[in-house]
Amino acid sequence: MAGGNKNLKKQIISLSALVLLIFITFRTLRANFKELNFEDLKETFFKLDKTYLSLAVFFLALLIFVEACNIRFIIKQIGRKCTLSQSVLYSASDLYFSAMTPSASGGQPAAIYYMSKNGIPVAEGSAVMLLNISMYVGSIMVLTLVALVSKFSFFWQQNLLFKSLFLVGICIQIVGMFLCLSAMFSKNTLAKLERFAVKIIYSFKFVRYKEEKAAAINKNLATYFASANLAKSKPYLMPVLLLGNIVQRVCMFGIGYFVYRAFFYNQASFFDFSMVQTMLFVAVNAIPLPGAVGVSEATFLALFKGIYKSHKTLAQGMLFTRGINYYLCFLVCCIITLANHAFIVKRDAIPLDDFEQE
Repeated sequence: MAGGNKNLKKQIISLSALVLLIFITFRTLRANFKELNFEDLKETFFKLDKTYLSLAVFFLALLIFVEACNIRFIIKQIGRKCTLSQSVLYSASDLYFSAMTPSASGGQPAAIYYMSKNGIPVAEGSAVMLLNISMYVGSIMVLTLVALVSKFSFFWQQNLLFKSLFLVGICIQIVGMFLCLSAMFSKNTLAKLERFAVKIIYSFKFVRYKEEKAAAINKNLATYFASANLAKSKPYLMPVLLLGNIVQRVCMFGIGYFVYRAFFYNQASFFDFSMVQTMLFVAVNAIPLPGAVGVSEATFLALFKGIYKSHKTLAQGMLFTRGINYYLCFLVCCIITLANHAFIVKRDAIPLDDFEQE
């Protein structure tokens, strides 16, 4: 129960920090955009092209669905059963916990936890999520390369702070992908992790049954590496997964583009919009804030000021874009995750705060 209480405190702290960031962001917007009246947003909403706004919401649903398909694809490749509805639950829990933790660090453990509740061992679930996140990072790197080649002059015109954040973001993505692939396919890396974990266990005198815990680590790592080897033996796995993650990123960028079109603008193409959003995404991920709240909004306003026609519609476009691709996504995934957890509690008769104890 102590572990569960600790986890509950972490979630409360994360949500409190998120609420504070949202409050500061909106207060700053009110101060910097005098002509932006939040009461006018309702009137603006009714004036927007509902077809394009509906497409933006549809692309949000696609984003969740495509990640679910990616996860399900990997699970089936390692020989485990996974229904489409289960994979949607894994996707939603990943997105939900990622949205409220710094650098999206909470998403993968949450998905692994819910996989374990459906009979997928933690070691195999870890392999699944590492494979997915490695190709997720790979998709960002591919799109970033395309963005730099096609929009280099646009990138070079930005201020030094943005360019610095962008370069830091690229370095983070490269290091992240290297660590993921090393953990997946390097026996030396896994051996070092195993030795480190066992050393930690034996360094604490209060830890009981050290031999059993060390044996459990060895067994889990063996299962983990076996799963990785199975994935590596299928040469089509990584390219298909890379393509799937690129499609997911395109769905994310499509949300912003269709919001832009909902304002009856059509000068910027889907490609142009997506490339600018790729740069934005890489830059804001250099700052470890929950959901990159505040940073995303400020960077959006800086990058898209030449695409939206007026200061006011720029701010409104940002609010509707973030409202769908972050806040609505957070809400939808929260509902799915909580409903799934309630089902598990009823099915397995486990306490709600069981997360940390697994």
